[in-house]
Amino acid sequence: FIEYYDCKKLIIIGQVPSGKERNLVNKLTLRGSVDTYTWQDIKAMEFRKEEKAINEKLSGFADEYNNVHFIDPFEALTIDGKGRNFDDSLEFIYSDGAHLSRFGSLYIVDYFEEKFKHLSYPSLRVIK
Repeated sequence: FIEYYDCKKLIIIGQVPSGKERNLVNKLTLRGSVDTYTWQDIKAMEFRKEEKAINEKLSGFADEYNNVHFIDPFEALTIDGKGRNFDDSLEFIYSDGAHLSRFGSLYIVDYFEEKFKHLSYPSLRVIK
């Protein structure tokens, strides 16, 4: 498979972090109130460690080939080792524990677009 694509660039995009438990949106809309959570709970969520392990394997695979590149969404969607619940302007990144919100989808597309630019794809156009 890789030999067939030897003269072309391949990009592997890794797994997006998802919540180990319910994230902020779920916590606020189910039971409980904001007062029962610390700022750290609100700011970020624990993510499933197996997702990071999958990305590490994909990254290791990509490192074995000159024409294979790995883009890790964890770089954009984690802060202090936890999954971000919202960005710097307080827009929600996730709509629940595992699915990106509309804003989160656009947020990660912008991140991918920047990464693609560094891989020398001048004609690549991302449609939003």
